[in-house]
Amino acid sequence: MTTILADANKGVMAADSRCLTGDYASRVQKLVRRGGMVIGTCGLVVDGDAFVEWLCSVDPKKKKPKLDGGFAALVLDDAGLWMYDACGDKVRIADGIMGIGSGGKPAHAAYLAGADLVRAVEIACQLDPGSAPPVEVAQL
Repeated sequence: MTTILADANKGVMAADSRCLTGDYASRVQKLVRRGGMVIGTCGLVVDGDAFVEWLCSVDPKKKKPKLDGGFAALVLDDAGLWMYDACGDKVRIADGIMGIGSGGKPAHAAYLAGADLVRAVEIACQLDPGSAPPVEVAQL
C-alpha cells in the first residue's frame, strides 16, 4: 500500500506518505538517504527498516533479512536504479524509470504521459486507497 516512483535519469525519487495499520491511517517517511543512495521501500515498515540496515551495513557477511512477500524496494545511486524483491535480490532497471507499490503502475503511467514525478505520485494517490499525500521527494 504505497506509491514510489523513481527516475534515475533525473536522479530523483518520490513517494506518498500513507501508512495503514488495521483501520488506522498515519503519515510516515518512505524515502531514506544513506551513503550516496536514495532508498524507497514498500511493504511492512519493519521490513523496510531491516532492508535499509542490511543494505547499508559495512559487514559484508551480514545475512539478508527475511522479508514479507509483499516487500519491494527501489535504490537510486550513481550507477542507476535498482529494484529489490523480498528475497533481497536486485535487478537493474535499464531505462531508469520505475514505480513500485500498489500505486506504482498508475504513477509510472502518469509520468510516461507527461506528468512530473510529484504530480504522477499525486495522481496515483487519487486512484490508490493505500496511498495519500503529501508527496515526499529525494534528490540523489
